Amino acid sequence: MNTGRKVLLSMQHTIAMFGATVLVPYLTGLNPSTSLLTAGLGTLLFHLITGGTVPIFLGSSFAFIGVIQIVSKEFGMQYALGGIVAAGLVYVAVAIVVRFLGHGFFQALFPPVVTGSVIMVIGLTLSPVAIDMASSNWPIALAVFFIAAMSSLAFRGFLQMLPILIAVTTLKIGPVAAGRRRMNQALHSRVLKDSMVTLYSSASSFLIARRATASWFNLSKWSATLKAAPSQLAAAG
Repeated sequence: MNTGRKVLLSMQHTIAMFGATVLVPYLTGLNPSTSLLTAGLGTLLFHLITGGTVPIFLGSSFAFIGVIQIVSKEFGMQYALGGIVAAGLVYVAVAIVVRFLGHGFFQALFPPVVTGSVIMVIGLTLSPVAIDMASSNWPIALAVFFIAAMSSLAFRGFLQMLPILIAVTTLKIGPVAAGRRRMNQALHSRVLKDSMVTLYSSASSFLIARRATASWFNLSKWSATLKAAPSQLAAAG
């Protein structure tokens, strides 16, 4: 991959990373500054351990939002933080298992149809938050959602990997070219940032789940073909 494509992917990753990493503590009552600091330190440590072989940023996990909200409400934030530490220890244990036994077991335990469904549930769980934030400016929110979703479906190749960047860039440059000053000012508001993150998370969850379901059907079809092969060979003989 050339330098230009790396820069574009980095720009999109910065937009998505910042919104997601700030949104999770915002919804759970944690400190966004602490979230950004620990995410940055964790990412640097990850790249140090792996030798920089995987281009990834370790941000906040949307999977913890519902659990943190419930536990902190019922028992207090200290118990929620303790649960986060315990989950981190589980991650370490899983990493040790993968290090010595390989990742084949977990791939068989969590096939694409499972991981895709879980991601879809997380996105649907955040839908009320997206609707609440988007209600402040529905035209902007729907435009971001539509452009990001259509970019994932209509484009092929490298452009299909840039739905967030395409949506934000389109709504940033478009009003300027059209001379719409009021809409341009709205693009700097919190509405665009929040609605873009939450709405796109639901859209991407739907797309991932759809692809995972398709992978499952293809796998089932292939399995059926293999099972039918012996009888077909016997009939041909």
